[in-house]
Amino acid sequence: MSKKIKTAGRCIRQPIRMIPVLLLALLIPLTVYSEDVNEDMIKEAYRGNIATVKACLERGADVNTKLGDSGWTALILAAGEGHTKMVEVLLAKGAEVNATDVLKNTALMRAAVSGHTETVKVLLAHGAEVNARGRGGFTALMRAAQYGYADTVEVLLANGAEVNAKSYFGDTALSRATDNGHTETIRILKEAVAKE
Repeated sequence: MSKKIKTAGRCIRQPIRMIPVLLLALLIPLTVYSEDVNEDMIKEAYRGNIATVKACLERGADVNTKLGDSGWTALILAAGEGHTKMVEVLLAKGAEVNATDVLKNTALMRAAVSGHTETVKVLLAHGAEVNARGRGGFTALMRAAQYGYADTVEVLLANGAEVNAKSYFGDTALSRATDNGHTETIRILKEAVAKE
C-alpha cells in the first residue's frame, strides 16, 4: 500500500509500511556495526558513547576484554579521556579497576596523567590501587605531578599516595614537578613531604 504525496507540483509514492521500519532504524545506535562487539565496546568507551557501550554489553561484550597487543580495556581508555560517567557505567558492569595495559598502566594512572580529577575520585572510590606502579616504576602521583595537575595531586595524596615513592630511576613526584616548573604542585608536595 502506498500513499500519493504532492511536493512542488509532483506526485511521489511513499510506501507507508516503511515508516515504522525507518523510525526503528533511527533508534538503533549506528556505531554498533562490527562482528567484534568487544572491539566496538572499547572504541566507543574511548569516545564516551555510553548508549553504544551499553548496547555492546547487552550483545555480550566482555567488559574486561583487552584491545589487541596494547592491553587497553574500555575502562583504561575511558579514564584516560576523562569520561567519568562512562567510567561509572563500566565499573557498575564489573570492570576490573586495577587492570593494566601492556605498559602496566592502570585506569587511575591514565586519568591522573591527564589531570581528570573527577575520574580519579571515582576510581579511588571503587578501590583503585593509589600506589600501583607502571613501567619505570612511576605512580599516578608522579604522573600527575609531572604535568602540574595540582588538584589531582591533592586527591591522590588525600587517598594515601606515597609522596616519597621513587621510580626505578630515582624520580619522586616532587622531582618531576620541580623539573617541569609546576609551582603550585611543588608547594603541595613540599607540604606533604614535611608531614612525613
